Amino acid sequence: MKPSPFLTPADESRVLDAIRRAETGTTGEIRICVASTTASDTQASARQAFERLAMHQTRDRNGVLIYLAPKSRTLAIIGDAGIHQHGGDPFWAAIAGQLSRDFAAGSVAAGLEHAIQEIGTALSLHFPRSQNDTNELPDTIASD
Repeated sequence: MKPSPFLTPADESRVLDAIRRAETGTTGEIRICVASTTASDTQASARQAFERLAMHQTRDRNGVLIYLAPKSRTLAIIGDAGIHQHGGDPFWAAIAGQLSRDFAAGSVAAGLEHAIQEIGTALSLHFPRSQNDTNELPDTIASD
């Protein structure tokens, strides 16, 4: 399913490659969800998407969702309990702030790649890949 005209097919490919690279060093899971409507409360919409996408059902509670609402020009990053305890709100806010600046500069794919890399680094530090690791969530861009 195509998430949105917000990401071109080339952008989508770059972002999915970034997710796969980031996940090679961790048991963590990273997903992106692009809203098709305006989000009046982006955090609440992101939390709903997090639940709907079963991000809270990873073994180590280390799923991270980047929620994008292009029509309202907002975004949110939600980390499950396992990873959130290591960085908390300041970590997510720093990544979201940089991502917002990248988007404002017209660097959508590059901004997402950088955010995914930062998240992947944090995940690999606290949740390094194990021999028996499986990809618990699909490497796709969801739509909301």
